[in-house]
Amino acid sequence: MILKTRKLKKHYAQSEHVVKALDGVDIDIKKGEFVSIVGKSGSGKSTLLHMLGGLDNQTSGEVIIDNTPLSQMTSDEMTIYRRRNIGFVFQSYNLIIQSLSSVIDFHQKRTLIRVSVLKIRIT
Repeated sequence: MILKTRKLKKHYAQSEHVVKALDGVDIDIKKGEFVSIVGKSGSGKSTLLHMLGGLDNQTSGEVIIDNTPLSQMTSDEMTIYRRRNIGFVFQSYNLIIQSLSSVIDFHQKRTLIRVSVLKIRIT
């Protein structure tokens, strides 16, 4: 397996409640396999992609890419690994200048489709 998760959990404390964004996710992806993650809003898709891309830490469980557990990497090692091997297209438009987005004004004229894409390169 090129990418796998084992008992992956991500829980958020929210007031008196705990939100279980991911609760024991196991995934096995083979090299060359094409995978699509689909689900309704709030089902944990973006959270899962953030865990797989090393952008966020899990509550428990493990993400393993090319036999390397991401949790064993230091912050500097993870930064270098992401820079060399992982690409993200974010669903929030962090790079669009606010004044430019108001001129374009897509929100009133078109329905936006928000997509998160994760690309992992293994050499």
